[in-house]
Amino acid sequence: MKLNKKSLWNFIFAVLLIAEMILPHSVVSLVLLFLFCIVSLFVYAFKFKLRFKLKAPEAITFYLLFIIVCILNIWFKYAISKSVSWAMITTLLKNLAFMICLSMYIAIIGIECFKKVFVNAAVCASVILFAYIIVSTGHVDFRNDSSVNANVLAMSDALAFLLLVADSQRTKSSKIVMMAILLITQILAGTRKAMLGLLVGLLLYVLFTSKRRLIENLVKIGLLILIAYIFIMKTDVGYQLLGNRIESLLSLFMGGETDSSAETRIDFIQLGQRYFLKSPIIGNGIDCFRVIPGAYGTYSHCNYIELLFGTGLLGVTVYYMPHLMIILSLLNKRYKCVNRDKLPFILIVVLLVFDIAWVSYFSRISLTVIVACHYMLTNYHKEELEDGDTRVAS
Repeated sequence: MKLNKKSLWNFIFAVLLIAEMILPHSVVSLVLLFLFCIVSLFVYAFKFKLRFKLKAPEAITFYLLFIIVCILNIWFKYAISKSVSWAMITTLLKNLAFMICLSMYIAIIGIECFKKVFVNAAVCASVILFAYIIVSTGHVDFRNDSSVNANVLAMSDALAFLLLVADSQRTKSSKIVMMAILLITQILAGTRKAMLGLLVGLLLYVLFTSKRRLIENLVKIGLLILIAYIFIMKTDVGYQLLGNRIESLLSLFMGGETDSSAETRIDFIQLGQRYFLKSPIIGNGIDCFRVIPGAYGTYSHCNYIELLFGTGLLGVTVYYMPHLMIILSLLNKRYKCVNRDKLPFILIVVLLVFDIAWVSYFSRISLTVIVACHYMLTNYHKEELEDGDTRVAS
């Protein structure tokens, strides 16, 4: 396959990621999704002569099973609103097609190229949104601009930041510039879950770092946290953007007063729990939380509650099985010497942190990371086994 075809494929995928980070599930992203799938099928068929073999099959298989659970929910008449559930199942089927094509893309392009494209897309999306806010409003407060929702972008930036931290191929200067853009965007977005996920990811990265670089990485991350803390808590701009929300979150944990956003999330969690107890095994219908009294036409803002409500214990178990497989793989003695498999573990844990305050089961950004993590893990292990065979043969 010629370089220009790969470049075009990378460009289409990058633009699709940018659209999903800024305008998820919009008409623009849908058109780009269709284009990406068509190109992926064409390139894969051309390269492998229609000898199709799924890459990262576990993630795709369990997502298919998750869709089947959602359909069974309607079939056995548990769904509160069939029309709402069917509409979401249509989106899930599109996501399944995307996951299959994404596995084709990574299989041919390579996981290292994929990681670079993801990081570049996050940086570009941040710059684009920043420029749009400046031009349209004259200020840089993402959170108070009702025309955009920077939550998905902020979480994507946190994931991209962690990929950059683990990237040993880029120059230090380019990494510093990119990290600055990603971190500034997260702060301006004022998204607590993105900052919390990033902090957890960085701490895990330090934990898994070799002893030789442990002190160095601790100092770097400590300085980064210190600079972020000073800006967020000690400056007027930072405090208005994120500092007051962090204080409100801490107050919530300590039983004190909190902001309206946190109070609403607590109410939604309690509401979801009540309905979950009515149908704990198979749930009340995917995406039906928004139609019940007290939900105000929106989702629960927590993936765990959303899935427990919609698909019950069965759906939650199936959906999170790929996450569990990656976490358990870290404990597998056969792979204990593999350093690179710590990255998929870290990314999956960060996604689990995000899910506390994010409904992600239909997010293509979340699914992108899940597929990539399974591909990383499978192929890193395959490479290790091949290296071992080579050493034995020599």
